[in-house]
Amino acid sequence: MTLYNDLLHAIARRTSLDLRRECLASIRDWAALHFRNEERMIHGVLAAEHVAAHRGFVDGLALLYAQAADDHALHDAAHVLRLWLIDHFLDDQILFNRLRRQAQPAP
Repeated sequence: MTLYNDLLHAIARRTSLDLRRECLASIRDWAALHFRNEERMIHGVLAAEHVAAHRGFVDGLALLYAQAADDHALHDAAHVLRLWLIDHFLDDQILFNRLRRQAQPAP
C-alpha cells in the first residue's frame, strides 16, 4: 500500500510526469515479485484461477503504464489500482483460508 500511496501523493502534488510514472513502474515491479512469491505457495485448481487473475492484472498494469502519458490517465490508473488491490486482498483471504482447510488433517 505504501507504493500506491506514493503514487497518490505524487498525483496530488502534481509532481513531474516522470516521477509519477516511476511510482507506477515501482508498483508494476513489486506486483511481479509479489505474484512470483505467492504462486510458489499455492497449487492445484485454485492456483490456476489465481494465477490467471495475476496475469490479467500484470497485463492491465502494463497497459496502464503505457497509457500514463498525462494527468487524466494517471488518475485512471490510480483508480483501477485501488479497485484491483482491494479485490486481490479479498481473493487472497479466500484462497489462503481454503488452502489452510485443505492442509488440516481430517478429524
